[in-house]
Amino acid sequence: LQHNIARPHTSLATTAHIAKFGWTVLPHPPYSPGLAPSDFHLFGPKKDGLSGQHFPDSDAVIAGVRKWLGSGGADFYGHGIQALVNRWQKCIMNGGDYVEK
Repeated sequence: LQHNIARPHTSLATTAHIAKFGWTVLPHPPYSPGLAPSDFHLFGPKKDGLSGQHFPDSDAVIAGVRKWLGSGGADFYGHGIQALVNRWQKCIMNGGDYVEK
């Protein structure tokens, strides 16, 4: 299990629940955009996919982003998770240093 930077994952209730499943929790630097799937896999393509569109209000933005997220398909998200595995391996090989690509 890999957490990003959210602090709730250190609570006693959360750590006990994770332990119940027998999951290994990978340590994570305080902020590492190279290891956050949202930063390296979603934000760039989302920006490109929504480029040039104009939204009249926040509800339209939410609808547009939801539509874009739904259009990716399983292969898009599967590729992002596999890329995370590769980035973790590079991070480990670099002794925890920042991983770009």
